[in-house]
Amino acid sequence: MASSAVPSHAHPLAPSSPAETTPLLSWDDAAELEAGAGAGGSNPSLASPTTRRSRITSGCSTTRNRVSSAWHTLPPRLRKTIVALAIIFTSLFGLFALLATPWHEKRPPVWDGKSPLPSLPTAEGGGARILAYNFYLRPPPIQYAVSADYKNERLALFSATAIDMFDIMAMSETFGTLNSRRARLVDAAAARGMPYWAHGPERNWWRGKFVDSGLLVMSRYPIIKTDTIEYVVGDGPDAWAAKGILYAQIAVADTRTGETSRVHLFLSHLQATYIKNEDGDDLYSDAATIRLQQFNLFRSYIARTLDSNGYNSTLDAVLMAGDFNVPGAPFGWEPETDSGEYLRMIKTLRQDNGTVVDVLREAQGQQTPTWHPWASAIGDEGDDREVPGKRLDYILQWHKDTPENPKLKRTKLRLSVNETGLEPFKTEGQAFKQLSDHTGVTTVLRMHEDI
Repeated sequence: MASSAVPSHAHPLAPSSPAETTPLLSWDDAAELEAGAGAGGSNPSLASPTTRRSRITSGCSTTRNRVSSAWHTLPPRLRKTIVALAIIFTSLFGLFALLATPWHEKRPPVWDGKSPLPSLPTAEGGGARILAYNFYLRPPPIQYAVSADYKNERLALFSATAIDMFDIMAMSETFGTLNSRRARLVDAAAARGMPYWAHGPERNWWRGKFVDSGLLVMSRYPIIKTDTIEYVVGDGPDAWAAKGILYAQIAVADTRTGETSRVHLFLSHLQATYIKNEDGDDLYSDAATIRLQQFNLFRSYIARTLDSNGYNSTLDAVLMAGDFNVPGAPFGWEPETDSGEYLRMIKTLRQDNGTVVDVLREAQGQQTPTWHPWASAIGDEGDDREVPGKRLDYILQWHKDTPENPKLKRTKLRLSVNETGLEPFKTEGQAFKQLSDHTGVTTVLRMHEDI
């Protein structure tokens, strides 16, 4: 006779045989729950998805009815005001989104890599003519006074007279935000045989950068690679601009050997000082402190860029240009004396194994001013006329030293100190005496047989 004992491993409440098992839910119970009803009335947690959706929809409808009722209890004038504010807010947000970043950006031409590279002359009088220039083309609505910036007039004169004078132009304060002047300058240069160009960091209102960097490089020689980086610190109006560094790699050919050399051009516009009597020996002012941080980034960016682009210390040239806003001389003005911040800038940019050559300082033997107040250019008798000029603009060449001969063994592609000078772009018969509040720094880049 078979034993009816419950196995030792069975649960104490388990039925002793399959015949004693009963279903947990009868067909009628399941149907009742499908309908959403239970023995104790409605049970939302056990309702079917269809029933739950129905109840949610009903609840949303009730909420809408309450909101609608509350809306209609508001005075008509208040309702109109709320609608008008909503429309204005939506329109402003849409306009902000439209203008936050350039949405139809002009693209620079790309060298095809097959066309012959323009050669760089080696004879005296030849070479690549270079300009570093702060053009003072600030973005709208910024201007010195009503109709006193003459931006369009100055742009037209520069395009007609200056472009033919140079082969590589490193421009700052050539802003493209909310205006067409940068694009018109690029088109004018292309029409005069200078088709290659690149611009610096663009505006991005989402990140609090309401104007672009103002940096622009134009070249008759192919620009084969570009890159940009923004500074992470800035003060005053500079904090709202996308100030940073524009890197342009320019390829040139040696007429004697057929080798390809590259110009590694780093263009930048650093933190400005918004006080009249700036002392170049004050190393701890807010502006000087920010510039030091920017120069540290400048130095590390140059090192990283040269390393990643296969810098050749014999064939390539490394140039740094722009409005660095570093007073070359102490306040006073003592042009024959180098300021403390100038010496710190040169030391910072040297890198650990290189030499920085300030070709303008070597050519003129002093810190000749490159900036004067715009008031002096338009004949304004305001207080700014009493402010002395400052040396703020630079073209520097960095070359790598070698242990064998650190001062002489350097790249064959060098700037000519003897052909370095200043170009004020004076005008006649105009409401302004020159094309900018800055003077351009000019030099010539040439191949040398000796290294």
